[in-house]
Amino acid sequence: MKKKLTLCMALLSAVSAYSQSFSPGNLLIVRSGDNSTAPVSGTYSTIYLDEYTTGGVLVNTHTVSGLVGDGGSTNEGYYQLSPNGMYLAVGGYAKNAGDSRTIATNGTGDLAKIQLYGSSGTSSILKSYTLPAGVFSTGDGSVAGNVTNARLTGTVALNDGTGLYAGGGSANLTTGGVFYINNNAGTGNVDVFNQVQTTQSNLRVPGIFSGQLYTSGNAAALGNAAAIRLGEFSTAIPTTASGATVTNLLGADFSVATGSGGVPVNICQYVIYDANASIVGNDVLFATDDGTTAGHKGSIKKYVKNVSGYWDLKYEIYTGTDANDANNLKFRGLVGQLNATGNATLYATAYDPVNSVYKVLKFTDPDIYNSTAAPGLTTLITAPSANYIFKGISFTPGSTLPLKLTSFNAVKKLNTVALSWTTESELNTDKFIIERSLDGQSFTPVNTVPAKNTSGTHTYSGSDAINFSGVAYYRLKMLDLDGSYTYSEVKSVKNADSYRFSVYPNPATDKLTIRHENITNKAAISIIQADGKVVLKTIAQPNTTETTLYINKLPQGAYILKLEINGQPLSQTFIKE
Repeated sequence: MKKKLTLCMALLSAVSAYSQSFSPGNLLIVRSGDNSTAPVSGTYSTIYLDEYTTGGVLVNTHTVSGLVGDGGSTNEGYYQLSPNGMYLAVGGYAKNAGDSRTIATNGTGDLAKIQLYGSSGTSSILKSYTLPAGVFSTGDGSVAGNVTNARLTGTVALNDGTGLYAGGGSANLTTGGVFYINNNAGTGNVDVFNQVQTTQSNLRVPGIFSGQLYTSGNAAALGNAAAIRLGEFSTAIPTTASGATVTNLLGADFSVATGSGGVPVNICQYVIYDANASIVGNDVLFATDDGTTAGHKGSIKKYVKNVSGYWDLKYEIYTGTDANDANNLKFRGLVGQLNATGNATLYATAYDPVNSVYKVLKFTDPDIYNSTAAPGLTTLITAPSANYIFKGISFTPGSTLPLKLTSFNAVKKLNTVALSWTTESELNTDKFIIERSLDGQSFTPVNTVPAKNTSGTHTYSGSDAINFSGVAYYRLKMLDLDGSYTYSEVKSVKNADSYRFSVYPNPATDKLTIRHENITNKAAISIIQADGKVVLKTIAQPNTTETTLYINKLPQGAYILKLEINGQPLSQTFIKE
């Protein structure tokens, strides 16, 4: 009886693990292979989605049913979350584990298949699409059974929970590239498969960043005009057949021109940000290079777009002695999070050729637009078996993306300071608190604005009455519904009337002299500590333009001197040494 009970409990545990929902904020690693069987290229195997915390702790393994992938191939399994972080599209083929891949030249190859998931896990399929015959399975007739060029490499889901883009290779221009896939209820609930470009057949992983569709592609050689390394679509979100063209980003490593000085990168996954408001469009790119091209044996590269629209290489992260070291990690998958202060944390999958094992590594860039020093890598996860192959990486579906602050401004208008800001990705945002400081260090709240807490672009405004002299400093405190928060950059505003009131010396030790306009009536003067306690009060006499205060008994620190002169309250910060 005890053995039967143990077996039942084990089965219940297995069912629970299989049906478990994704946990928001975790990492999701696409894996083939298990503890007992090594995957083989050209043979289908089960697709596993290993869920880890961002600290590297395994939470759950989600098994994908209904489709399989080429187990030994590292050119499959790159799935990007929808821009709102709610959906993930997993691609493969309508076959069984253990079957051999069939690639044909007449459209009779294996049927590609894609399943769309939300936060409920792999046991709940939101949508399932079987692609038309030949798409991502048309081989090169000159190579019997060619399995190299024809494959479904990557996907990115759309915010509607039904649509997606799929990218991959084919020997035929009509069966490879990037496809828009959706279910059009307006035309009799018919599935839509539109190839959005028709000039490249070997593309890889589509991605959407700040409302713009991109794709990685076949590295090929410089000078090959058909080769896309990292391309941008001419239509931001194309949905119609042949509705867009795709061209490489401007830059030496992406250029199709020979003699450009660049190295043809071999990119699978990538992350793109809009970090600098003065640059048009997205301006920071992190990309993995698996080291299959000459001169580069594996690295993560950061590119930044300059004012001319040219993407400059800022740094390269590799683990060997140089970029051409054969022992460098072979990076493939990449995902990242950016906070409001420009600090990004990124996670990458890679193969370690020295130890013959796959890993997940982490690094942080403290200022993604301006930093030029390559950060160090931290090994977060090491595959527990040499049979494991780590492919793409993403966050779990249902992981609302962090608030993106795209602009923040503070300007003086008459007797107020007008503040305005623009946001994106408000799916877990509670409110904004406007904070002010007179010394640039100690901030106090002056206004609160509720967040709209929806996806899309939103514009906000707030104000603060000018009751200070000199310079005031403003920032936003952005609070999420779970209580976490981040700060914006600090903006300064100068009161043009500050000439009416000045103090010297500053810092001061024994006495402080206040210069002010001629007082027509008595004026109240007070000195206030940082905690708001008034530590000195006095009166400035009429018909004077200068008042001296003796402060030798005050403790060292920062103080606010407040002067109400001719009915107008003014303040300024000084330091007591």
